Amino acid sequence: MAVHPVPQLQGLVGAFGLVRILLAVHPIEMERIELKIDGMHCGACVRRVTALISAVDGAKVESVEIGKTVISGDAPRQELIAAIESGGFTVAR
Repeated sequence: MAVHPVPQLQGLVGAFGLVRILLAVHPIEMERIELKIDGMHCGACVRRVTALISAVDGAKVESVEIGKTVISGDAPRQELIAAIESGGFTVAR
């Protein structure tokens, strides 16, 4: 049996290996949310909305284009809407 070069990390490496195996067997389902957004007119708006969404914990920006965005993750929908609207945009409900 090979000895890990840093004994303190041996348990962590084993634990992360187990996490990888568990995720392969039981992948985590992330919610996918599509939102329609009014008030976007240009590339700067796309970059602004992307930044606003990215600042929300648990949100992963899948795509942003003028008029809509697709987000995945476990961030609450209302928190995403509040973040977007804090930038002066309106989310259609």
